[in-house]
Amino acid sequence: MAVQIIITNAGRAALINAANTGTNPVQITQVGLSATAIVPTPAMTSLTGETKRLSTMSGDVVADDVIHLTVRDESNQSYSVRSFGLYLADGTLFAIYGQAALLVQKSAQSIMLLAVDVKFADIAAADLTFGNADFLLPPATETVQGVIEIATQPEANTGVDDQRALTAKKARAALMTWLLALDGAGSGLDADLLDGQHATDFLQASLFTGTQILSRLIAVDGAGSGLDADLLDGQHASDFLQASLFTGAQILSRLIAVDGAGSGLDADLLDGQHASDFLPASLFTSAQILSRLLTVDGAGSGLDADLLDGQDGSYYANVIARLGFTPLNATVYTPADVFAKVLGLDGAGSGLDADLLDGYQATAFLQASLFTGAQIISRLGYTPLNTTAYTAADVLAKALTVDGSGSGLDADLLDGRHASDFALLSGWEYGSNANGYWRKSPDGVIEQWGSFTGNFAEGAQIRNFPIAFTDLNSVMMQSNTMNTAGTNNNDIWTQSGLISLTQFRVVFQATSSGNYGSGARWYAIGK
Repeated sequence: MAVQIIITNAGRAALINAANTGTNPVQITQVGLSATAIVPTPAMTSLTGETKRLSTMSGDVVADDVIHLTVRDESNQSYSVRSFGLYLADGTLFAIYGQAALLVQKSAQSIMLLAVDVKFADIAAADLTFGNADFLLPPATETVQGVIEIATQPEANTGVDDQRALTAKKARAALMTWLLALDGAGSGLDADLLDGQHATDFLQASLFTGTQILSRLIAVDGAGSGLDADLLDGQHASDFLQASLFTGAQILSRLIAVDGAGSGLDADLLDGQHASDFLPASLFTSAQILSRLLTVDGAGSGLDADLLDGQDGSYYANVIARLGFTPLNATVYTPADVFAKVLGLDGAGSGLDADLLDGYQATAFLQASLFTGAQIISRLGYTPLNTTAYTAADVLAKALTVDGSGSGLDADLLDGRHASDFALLSGWEYGSNANGYWRKSPDGVIEQWGSFTGNFAEGAQIRNFPIAFTDLNSVMMQSNTMNTAGTNNNDIWTQSGLISLTQFRVVFQATSSGNYGSGARWYAIGK
């Protein structure tokens, strides 16, 4: 049987090394037995109702988080077992398990043998060792030798059981059954076929020699047989010249014999032309070729070898004629010459207006030398500020003269609200003591909160507020349970109520006996 065991706080402390950086290996040497159906908790240090403690036990690690445990008692005592605990060599209760139903019932005439698989939720089973392994019979796994059941032939044939072992005989029979079930036409397997053909479709190699096969081929070879094994590209040997009978000179002689006009060969032509159609290279020098070109060069000849883009050299000699104007000499043309040219063109309607500023003549502007500061102020209609002498205090003084309701400025408001719309921080009070925390607002509202811890079964816990309320009818309160250990047996909730201006109660309620809470958080508000 497999059980989920609870590691006690003392057992977990024994596992942790002194540096709190890992675990120590521990040795389990004894097991305690009890007839009491206990509900294990990590806080337990002894087995409730323990009736017997045995050292005749064996154990071993069979998986990362599982140990197999075997306990034996050959005494003449009789007793029942519903709970058991595992003890370390120093007597520490390491782990505990309990259930309502009987684990085992021993009579005076019997030998008690209890075998269990223990699974740990959050520790490594490899950290555990046992004092005795003489009679250990663990269940077999892929890594642990032990007891295992042999599969039957139907279970082997089904091929879905991953718990039972398979013998060689049953494996062979199961594999053959599987192959025969799949083999056959259309199965895609056809294990007794060769390239989809049965043995009857082939000649037996032992019955035919190479000579016999050749004899059979010759018997069917010939025209129309589709075999023609003695043909080359479908031609008999008589259709070819024998290489041993013809030299290169003989082949050339034969080619020349058939060469000529209309032969389709014309081996002595170049691009279909005879040698007489070409000038012999040995008869013409470069000078002779040039002389011949010059005799045909000229207008209308299509050659014009002495033209550039169809123009004589004289066409390019007259640069001014080609440009259509006389270019300026940049080395002798000064800025004064350019300015004189500009002035010659400048004027209304010329599009140049080189003497304008932003399109305005000088007459459109005031001459700075003719106007004093007083005259400028007179024309402006106000005295401009001197930014170097106008301080932040001057700006603030101006702003304060126009600030106020309806001005749209309201420089002394926060988000459009006066200081009277806000509560002053100095009006708040707050503090804490052993009973919890509290805060009191300027309008007299009091908030108080806190928590307390421990192991609490069903029942009421009476607690004090950090400070006293002044109006009990105005106080609202709520609470909820805490599960600091993260265990699964905290199926419990709370109800809260007021006793007086200084005290309150928290009542723990459980769905079933044995459940407990590890504390509660509470919050109250009122005056």
